[in-house]
Amino acid sequence: MSTINIDWNAIRPLNGSRAAGFEELCAQLGRAESPPGSRFERKGAPDAGVECYAILGDSSEWGWQAKYIDGFGDSQWSQLDASEGV
Repeated sequence: MSTINIDWNAIRPLNGSRAAGFEELCAQLGRAESPPGSRFERKGAPDAGVECYAILGDSSEWGWQAKYIDGFGDSQWSQLDASEGV
């Protein structure tokens, strides 16, 4: 099994922001992974943590939340803790 190395610092910025570029990438992946027959919805800013979601045929929902960080410390843990349950 080969390993893929990704340089997340090289992600293409969107409107001057790597975080926005990462959220866009995640939303595109979410749309691609949505089950057939589901309805895919994008959220706008502010998004309360959820970038996009899919409404499935049984009315259940799958949601995607993206958080781009370029380092990990106490501040990032606080951001993740604040996002729980969103």
